[in-house]
Amino acid sequence: MVQTKSDAPPGYGTGAYLKKPNPAPSWMQKPKPAAKPAAAPAPKPAPAPAPQPSYYGGGGSVAAAPSPAPAPVAAPPPPAPMKDIDWFNSDSVYRGQAGKALTDLTSQLAQILADRDSGYQQLDTARDDLGRNRREDLTGLGDDFAGRGLLSSGLYAQADDEVAADYARQGSALDQSADELAKQYGKRDSVVDLSGMQKGKAPANLDSIYGLLGAMGINAGGTYNSALQKARGESAGRATSPLINTLGW
Repeated sequence: MVQTKSDAPPGYGTGAYLKKPNPAPSWMQKPKPAAKPAAAPAPKPAPAPAPQPSYYGGGGSVAAAPSPAPAPVAAPPPPAPMKDIDWFNSDSVYRGQAGKALTDLTSQLAQILADRDSGYQQLDTARDDLGRNRREDLTGLGDDFAGRGLLSSGLYAQADDEVAADYARQGSALDQSADELAKQYGKRDSVVDLSGMQKGKAPANLDSIYGLLGAMGINAGGTYNSALQKARGESAGRATSPLINTLGW
């Protein structure tokens, strides 16, 4: 049976059954070109910003309004005012300063009282001495004129008047000293009680005490008030709340 071309097995006559040629020796083969390094990947583009959401109405699209900024935090309310006396009582620095000022005042007033008592005692002694000397001088003058038989003379009367007038002038000087003592230190019969102040308590009638001790007492009171006002002003500067001025500082 003669096989036709169409009956030939697949690949027949096409070289499928032919042996592959032997590869050329290595020394005859061309070197393969080196592999190119792989190119770095291109950077990815940044993502586009998200579109602003839009709302569609009858008239077209409208962009959404931006979010409102947060509301500012409200400031705390200011502290309520307080009476100055309440603050001063709670301020330890002021209490120390006021206590020292009162101690100084008490010492001053006590010294004024001592000086007043001493002044009146000296005045009493001067009056006693003046009266004794007057009597002695007048008695001696009379004895002298009597011894000479001139007790009834005009000379004796004139001498007696001169001695009496001299002692009267001295008595007037003592009266002026007493008036000055009263002006400076107060009257001798005025009663001043410092027992409470010596215990660290300021009495409510301080102004009356000053008046009882004359100009010296008033001066001492002025020094005390100045120190107290200064301490109050400094204390007010340290206050944590507005102060209601009730003490006139």
